Amino acid sequence: MSKYCVLSYPLDAATAFYPAVDMVAVKPQKRIARGDSCNTFSITLSNHSGTHIETIRHFYDSGKFIEEHCPEDFIFNRPFIVDCPKERNESISRADLEGRISDNDFDLLLIRTGFSKYRVNRQMVYTSENPYMLPETAQWIREKFPNLRAILIDCISFSSVKNRDIGRQVHRILLREEASTGSTLFLIEDAVIPSLSSRIKEVRAFPVFLRNVDASPCTIIGVWDD
Repeated sequence: MSKYCVLSYPLDAATAFYPAVDMVAVKPQKRIARGDSCNTFSITLSNHSGTHIETIRHFYDSGKFIEEHCPEDFIFNRPFIVDCPKERNESISRADLEGRISDNDFDLLLIRTGFSKYRVNRQMVYTSENPYMLPETAQWIREKFPNLRAILIDCISFSSVKNRDIGRQVHRILLREEASTGSTLFLIEDAVIPSLSSRIKEVRAFPVFLRNVDASPCTIIGVWDD
């Protein structure tokens, strides 16, 4: 029998957000308690709110928008979790990952920094002092793992506020289309990687299929066999 866990955060007005990303606003429109026939809500949010998945369109004006991908593009059958403990403003180097990855036949790389511990009670730390990836690390990943289709991280972004130029380089490297294969990657940011994740054998992402956008909030489910 399969079991499931959620690798994404629920969205609400208290959702942590990367600086310059609009906060989530949830407003009731109809209320049964107020005499209306039903309950409805108005929701306003950035497409980079909370746990979200980015496509090539985030940094390029070519390639597929989020809704142009097939459903199976968001199902990953060979996830690999790598522990890479990081604290405030620390970089993720090639050396951090190289000695901890023993396989190259995976389609989803989950990088667990442990920085999510700051998300609830210390949001300013979580959103403004997060670990960030180095360009040489991103380049090594693209060259080393030919079957990789997505990378997931448990902090607000692969980029940090204090290293924006580095973050832009990293996004361009990870999201670009490879000339020789035509392959691109998805980036999943602000996700959950629980301790039981070593048992996960499959990951399914469910983005909101908004038209003509570069990224979308998503629900992510991990699956394992009991």
